[in-house]
Amino acid sequence: MFNGDGSVDVSPGCNRGRGSWTLEGTGIAFKEVILTKMACADPAGSLENAVLAVINQGTLQASIKANVLTLQGGGHGLQLTAG
Repeated sequence: MFNGDGSVDVSPGCNRGRGSWTLEGTGIAFKEVILTKMACADPAGSLENAVLAVINQGTLQASIKANVLTLQGGGHGLQLTAG
């Protein structure tokens, strides 16, 4: 959840957390994302590792088409759908 105050709430798999986001040109950067420390069994653990591998890349390329936000960085990507 991207919040108007620059904070972001994340739930990448089985843990939850909070951090900040900023627009950088046409990209988005996530900073200081801190998560709870629950042990994550698969498949939630694998999903969480994949999501974190993307958001920890620094500034990500971002594009929006309809209700889908696509983030790409470091050869990996995420598609987030607004609901």
